[in-house]
Amino acid sequence: MGSGLRLSRPRARSPREQIRYYYLAIVHRAGEQGVPRAENETPLEYVDDLKSQWPEAQSELDELTRAFLEARYSPQPIDKPAVARVKEEWKRIRERLRRSARRP
Repeated sequence: MGSGLRLSRPRARSPREQIRYYYLAIVHRAGEQGVPRAENETPLEYVDDLKSQWPEAQSELDELTRAFLEARYSPQPIDKPAVARVKEEWKRIRERLRRSARRP
């Protein structure tokens, strides 16, 4: 992950960085499961790859991607309730990826 954002202790980060952490953690896990993000692929292009692999998580993937884009590109402040919502989406996606990894 060339973002420079390490995958450890998200709560020690700013709300903006926490959202980026949750997104990048899913990118990392999806890559481990055979759905890597190409270097030239935008988050909006990549989310389509993810949704085709995990269609049952479409709404969560859309929400996580939207939040990531806002955290990455918007100058608007991000509040803690927004981070809490993203964390819940992240947990649901992570569980779906775990379940699919256990399938034969």
